Amino acid sequence: MPRRTSFALAAGLLTAGLLASAATAAEPEVIDAKVWGSGVSLAAPTWLDARRVLFLSAPGFKPNEQRRALAIWELEGKASGYRDNVNHYCYRDGALVYKVLDPADAGMVRGTWYAGKVGSEQPVRKDAGGNVARLYDPLNCRIATNEELQKRPERGMIPLLEKHGHLDPRSGQVPGLVQNTPVQYVRAADKAAVKLPFGSREFNPAATYFDFADSYLIRSVHYDVTKRTTVFPWPAELERPVWLLKPDGAVTKQIIPKGSWTGKDDPALYLTRAGLVLVRHGGTLERADGVYLAEGNNVRHLLAGRAGPVGVSADGCSIAFTHAPSAENDAEDANNRRTLKVMRLCASKS
Repeated sequence: MPRRTSFALAAGLLTAGLLASAATAAEPEVIDAKVWGSGVSLAAPTWLDARRVLFLSAPGFKPNEQRRALAIWELEGKASGYRDNVNHYCYRDGALVYKVLDPADAGMVRGTWYAGKVGSEQPVRKDAGGNVARLYDPLNCRIATNEELQKRPERGMIPLLEKHGHLDPRSGQVPGLVQNTPVQYVRAADKAAVKLPFGSREFNPAATYFDFADSYLIRSVHYDVTKRTTVFPWPAELERPVWLLKPDGAVTKQIIPKGSWTGKDDPALYLTRAGLVLVRHGGTLERADGVYLAEGNNVRHLLAGRAGPVGVSADGCSIAFTHAPSAENDAEDANNRRTLKVMRLCASKS
């Protein structure tokens, strides 16, 4: 059976309006699947529903960051292998897409893309390795046809879910000049362009959608106006914002609280119903790596160690991630101690 642990927590809301209904658990539960999960991959574990998590492991759940495998964990039961030789996958609205690598290809680039409902995926096209970025749409979770490729936003645009639209960081710019003109959100429904409250040089060119909030989380980067260049890490003396973008164009600005990362590194950020979850990877020497939860300006270190990308459940109350007790335990060898875990952040309704 999975191992359960409790950590003291009294986390609050990210915003009084958006997350007013959240109730954080006094002692959030951590459930350990006790099976190995990939940590190098950029693909976070994905919630199929409230009880099942889809994730990348390896054949037989033995540490292997080269030849991975797709697996499913039933939270109250066991994890089981689903498909070997899978390095790329996504899931959205019942649709599963993944690429099965050719076992005979030592370079691990040739393979076949499959798509369909879970348990009934069908091969859709071959891939020689050079078409992943062009054909694969992990946000909308599908493999594009040749006709669909022609309808994608122009190069340089930031895609969102197709039903919402895209971000345009190039509007109003003069070619050849270093500029910081306002980013525009172009809505899919009416093609209207909504000017956003940050410039093209002030944000990380990506947007992460969170179902429970019906919002995109957009991260900031520091643009030095005097030097006309991006500065990293974010200056410790300055407040750092993130923005929540709704599909209608409304934007809410939040401030990332200061913590062990301030002036040092850049934690990964995830929106949950309990607050903003931060995952730090840069504090190995000071033992400050791990999972944090922000309650306004108050930050709590929920779990120490080396955590992988986070998958947030559809209700915003639980997170899934791979985790090792320390960087040393995360070494890429047969003794790698990284396992898949789930943390429940909201109080039980019972």
